[in-house]
Amino acid sequence: MDALRLLIADDEAVARARLRGLLAREPGIEVVAECRDGAEALEALRRERPDAALLDVEMPGMSGLDVARAVAEGERPVIVFVTAYSQHAVPAFDVQAADFLLKPYRLPRLQQALGRVRAAVAARSAPEEDEAAAEPQPRLQRLIVRTSDRMLVIPAGSVDWIESAGNYAVLHVGAATHVLRETLAELEARLADGQFLRVSRTAVVNLDRVRELRMQPDGSHEMVVEGGVRLPITRGIREVQARLEHG
Repeated sequence: MDALRLLIADDEAVARARLRGLLAREPGIEVVAECRDGAEALEALRRERPDAALLDVEMPGMSGLDVARAVAEGERPVIVFVTAYSQHAVPAFDVQAADFLLKPYRLPRLQQALGRVRAAVAARSAPEEDEAAAEPQPRLQRLIVRTSDRMLVIPAGSVDWIESAGNYAVLHVGAATHVLRETLAELEARLADGQFLRVSRTAVVNLDRVRELRMQPDGSHEMVVEGGVRLPITRGIREVQARLEHG
């Protein structure tokens, strides 16, 4: 692969310098633009057309999320968001970010993110698949859970909510729980868009199982699903309400 052309954007000079220093240790990296705010980053993205962009989420005037959304999906580089605030993870992945770096991060974690970036860039440049293979895959109707001596068939609609547990996803079905050997993000991508919604970094809910939305004294919100389970909401509450109303 040719040198990976990167844009970096952060409103803090110290953060940019540290990231630039870490990237200098990695072979095959070319930083084509270094930006101090979102507007500057957007202009540089359109001018330089980098392979990937490492964007701070919170920047004055225009956030990293705003920058990513301002670029048409077909023209958007591979995105990695960098922030000190974990609550930005859900909207970050809504724009198909390749990774989400939580400050303060170390070189091994940055190298992991760069590996994902290289894989995403390589996938974009791979020969196009034939039309049949490129067709959208059908959404899951049932989930197969393997145990030591059998395979359980669980209708997707019977799942109340799904919890992230590292490289596993835990299905909550009434009082029962079942473990799938795949990440929450992988499973989420295969579920019906109109029925399931990620409400936090660690939870996806079946919208048909939601019973209440509650505001907490600190202004945050939580969701009550079937069985009385209460789940914090880090997604925008208006978006959650709209999805509940319209699917």
